[in-house]
Amino acid sequence: MNCEAIPRGPARTDCYLGLSRFYQGQSDLAAAKALQQSDDAWYRAITGMDPPKPKPRRRR
Repeated sequence: MNCEAIPRGPARTDCYLGLSRFYQGQSDLAAAKALQQSDDAWYRAITGMDPPKPKPRRRR
């Protein structure tokens, strides 16, 4: 998305705010994934086994 193409004003500001939230979400997701991988590595180092897989949740 190119917010520069939008004329100055509230619509352009909203564009930048939307992009900011999108990129923050991507950053949060990457951080959570990295933390999980780190936790898994610690588990393997301590126990010598892979961590247990989470059970899928059933929908009712």
